Amino acid sequence: MGRKRAPWFWAFMAAGIAVWAPLCAAPPPKMQRLFDEATVRRLVGAVEEDRNDLVLKLGYFAQRRADTGLPATDGLGIVRAAVAEATPRSRRWFLLQSVVGFAGFRVSANTREGAYQAYCELFNRPREALAANAEEVLHRAIYEYAGTLPGGFAKRHFGWEERGQETLEKAMSAYLYLLSQGRPGPYEVPWVRAVQSVADPAGIRALVEKAVADPATPRSYLLLRTAACVYETDPKRVFQLLEQARPMLPKDDPEEAAWYFAYLAQARGSLHGPEGAIAAQQECVRTTGRGQGKLVLLCYEGKDERGLQESLAALAAPDADGAEINEAAAGLLRIHRRDNTAYKSARDAAVQLLTDYLAAKRRRDLTQELVARLILARHYLADRKPDKVKAAATVDHIRPPLPTPHARFLYESLQRVRAEALRIAPNQEEKTE
Repeated sequence: MGRKRAPWFWAFMAAGIAVWAPLCAAPPPKMQRLFDEATVRRLVGAVEEDRNDLVLKLGYFAQRRADTGLPATDGLGIVRAAVAEATPRSRRWFLLQSVVGFAGFRVSANTREGAYQAYCELFNRPREALAANAEEVLHRAIYEYAGTLPGGFAKRHFGWEERGQETLEKAMSAYLYLLSQGRPGPYEVPWVRAVQSVADPAGIRALVEKAVADPATPRSYLLLRTAACVYETDPKRVFQLLEQARPMLPKDDPEEAAWYFAYLAQARGSLHGPEGAIAAQQECVRTTGRGQGKLVLLCYEGKDERGLQESLAALAAPDADGAEINEAAAGLLRIHRRDNTAYKSARDAAVQLLTDYLAAKRRRDLTQELVARLILARHYLADRKPDKVKAAATVDHIRPPLPTPHARFLYESLQRVRAEALRIAPNQEEKTE
């Protein structure tokens, strides 16, 4: 518990999942333990090598710990000076501007206006980015800005509503240009949350509608998907766009198919009630073989008893996906917490799912087993049942060191819940029906 974390772990925690998630598919870049002036200058000088732009963003500006060495304000000054010296519109210039934009939101209130300016410089130049072989840099900048805007970094800046919205429109314009050139990026831009964070999405929607109607712009799945995202509050338009995108849905990407049907279920639920949402999610299960966890929740909320029992039976099968079981159980327990008298059956179904999953003689993914145990242990702790907490949290067969940071985090969380249960005296145990 008291061991020293690797610097990139703190970078992950500070930068947020929205910024770090794309790196999860590959090993993170090597982070420095100390960012003194010499190190920062070296990284800035070699920003085009070894993903050093990400090292500066995530290792230096995002973690902002007292022992990082050079103060972040001074480090940002070094990057800005390098921008001024770089060849305008070169790949190096794009990389350094993206660092200025990312860092400006995180250093101080006085640097946030500079962050907006840096991002606008990038988003206004998609053609130059392609010419400079910097399209991935631009895609990542779009992704980072859209992920930053809904959070506190941008909102704490006075006047963020107007600047934030204006810059998001520029980001969307650049993104649509890249799509029109057949250059989709590797990042899933969180357009839904970004658009939700602006006061008036009309400008962004107008850009998207123009692109959808433009015969010169390829009518791709990604374009229609993006358009659906910006209409989150208009389920009728979302449904129309998703139906247009259906023939182009990638058949070799089950995760994308799961997203598609989940969003379709949300739109159909708004238009046609629970039956519409359930029908869309059932189609997802038939098409992709995934989505039973969400289907359980939709059936429970929609009072579809037959559908609920069929989905629970599917999750009780020996080959059921642990992640789906955990999704269903966690959702059912959330429903139970809304009213622990009216929704006892949700609690009972969740506990049964998790108990059967952990007791079965089957092959279990380590991370999903830890998640299941943590959900169950926390539920029993809330019910003040320490013996059951200890049983759920006992993982003698799992020995550190664990293979991933996520697994280690789950394991340590489980140990903390178990320690809390040990502090509950046996005579305090209360039986909750």
